[in-house]
This record gives sequence, C-alpha cells and structure tokens, in this order.
Amino acid sequence: MSTTELKPREWRILETFGPVFSHGGFKNWHLCLAEDGIVALPVGFWPTLLAGIGAGTGNIWLMHKAYVKSADADGERIIVDDGNPKWRRYPAARLERVYLKFCRLGANEIHLQLLGEKNHLYGLGDRTQTDACRAKFKELYPRVYSELGF
Repeated sequence: MSTTELKPREWRILETFGPVFSHGGFKNWHLCLAEDGIVALPVGFWPTLLAGIGAGTGNIWLMHKAYVKSADADGERIIVDDGNPKWRRYPAARLERVYLKFCRLGANEIHLQLLGEKNHLYGLGDRTQTDACRAKFKELYPRVYSELGF
C-alpha cells in the first residue's frame, strides 16, 4: 500500500516542523506529527520562496513567516485528511525507521521509512528546530526512532 491509499480521516496534530524540503529543495513540506503517525503536507510556492530566501540569507525571522503553527492552546490541532494524493502519510503502525542525522554543512536530515518502502529524506533547513524535533520524534515514535551524528 502506498502512502496515499489511506481512507479519509482526521489527524490530531501535536507538533509541526518545517518547512522541510525534499527533491533538492524543489519540494517543501510541513511535517505534522500525531501519535498515530506523521503527515507531510506540501507547502505552496510563496511560502517556499519566502523560506528559501530566509534560509539563503540567514534571516530566521523571514523563515519563520513561512511556518505552520504547531498546535492550538490545548496542545493539538486537527487536520482533515480528504485523501489528497499530494500528501505523504506515515502511519505509526507501518513506520519501519525514523531517524535524524546531524550534517555539518547544510540542513540536518530527517529520514522516514515505511515497512517495505523506500526511505524519504527531508532537509530541516531551520537548524534551530533540531532539538525540538529530536525530542518529539523520540517521545512519539520510540520503537523506530534513532539518531546519527549527534
């Protein structure tokens, strides 16, 4: 089953990181973490451009203008999943491996892999999110989480 063949549902999002990038920076995503899995939501052109300019100039404030809010005052938010084929879904029960890799140059890497499928690599352009990202992955997915180079 691919990551896009799941039935419509609601995801209770506890934390969001990003934008993160894939495909050499040509695709950008918000990684939305829930207890029962991870959803990667594509980021549109203008937020991607804004985040890229911020990353390129080292302007963290500009990068943060492109970010999704993490959670509401109660600590969560709901996203309705209508089956959009552009989303990537990683149900917790099917996660084979989740790891963060420290990279000296460029963005730290987030690797997500479902059982029997290829690894998806995301670059965490805003390195200030690294520690929070490590902690939340460790909390939510301890069975499959690991780190490299930290």
